[in-house]
Amino acid sequence: MTKKMNVGVVGIGIIGLKHANSIFKGEVSNCQLTSVCVRSQKSAEAAKSEFDESVKIFLDYDKFLDQPDLNGIIIATPHYSHPKMGIKAFNKNIAVLMEKPTGVLSSDVEDLNKVAVSKNSIFSAMFNMRAMPIYIKIKEIIENGQLGKLTKVHWEISDSYRSQAYYDAGSWRATWSGEGGGVLINQGVHYLDLFQWFFGLPKMVHGFCKFGKYRSIEVEDDVTSFMEYDNGLVATLNLTTGEPGGTNRLEIIGSKARLLIEKSEISLMTYGSPEEEFNKTNKKIFAHQEITTEVIETEKGEKSHALMMENWANAFLNNETLIVDGKDGINSLMISNAIYLSTWLNKGISFPIDSDEFKQQLHSKISESETQMTE
Repeated sequence: MTKKMNVGVVGIGIIGLKHANSIFKGEVSNCQLTSVCVRSQKSAEAAKSEFDESVKIFLDYDKFLDQPDLNGIIIATPHYSHPKMGIKAFNKNIAVLMEKPTGVLSSDVEDLNKVAVSKNSIFSAMFNMRAMPIYIKIKEIIENGQLGKLTKVHWEISDSYRSQAYYDAGSWRATWSGEGGGVLINQGVHYLDLFQWFFGLPKMVHGFCKFGKYRSIEVEDDVTSFMEYDNGLVATLNLTTGEPGGTNRLEIIGSKARLLIEKSEISLMTYGSPEEEFNKTNKKIFAHQEITTEVIETEKGEKSHALMMENWANAFLNNETLIVDGKDGINSLMISNAIYLSTWLNKGISFPIDSDEFKQQLHSKISESETQMTE
């Protein structure tokens, strides 16, 4: 019989319930759902209707962590609570898979990672897009040098449309005190993670956030960012949740080829010769390179969440290397923090960012927030 990891899920909102059901229904081969932890009696009653008596239900997080047979937990609670909950679990020698983002303040996430390292804990973050074949292929193409020296990147992400009903579904949503931001910290954090995974951290960020542009919310629902890198690469990133019929279009331009990803299709356009070489030898005034286009097919990534859970469990059971180490969560957070700071201060932000300045600015927004939830 295959050994399984005993898993508890903290928070059974939309995504937490999805993860819990996935494990409970046997869709994650090496995990067994043994318990859930919720905040209210109403949620406890909802959990009873979802699972059988084999799944224990807790209203107290400390008692939940005290279970002697608990191996790991999935944290799917509001963002601000993630670092504190993670630290408590690490201090009990419990493995953690944390929903994105791993926090709101980069300083809190740094503290979280320090405890994870000191306890030698298994810590992963649910950046499941890294388990999708299309993004694995993009990473491979960049790293094997097919594009040559990268010069420009543009990513337009407008396919995460959200109506007012979405924001009205929870009082913590789209508030500074409840969620810590809008599209950047929620839908966009996956793409910020991929951005830093593909290209690393920039040296300078210029951010332009529009707060409540499309919806009646206090946080941003439209973002444009310009990033500069030490190696000369420049990049733009556009994120919005307010445009119907949106797209997801990534273009990466290099000295040997360019890559276009749109509608889950990869097109690799390879030049006849590297651009600098062509420029040195060409004598024709209006010459153009011959371009060879290859359409690269990849499998769909519908099971990426289950793959992330299986990988995390295998790290616990068999020392498998994590797809996403928990410490990686700080990089996407640093980019989002920089974009916010640049908007609020109306200037470019260099790396590493001033985490104290960000904390001060965020607390100012929290004090003005319509809700005052911090846990």
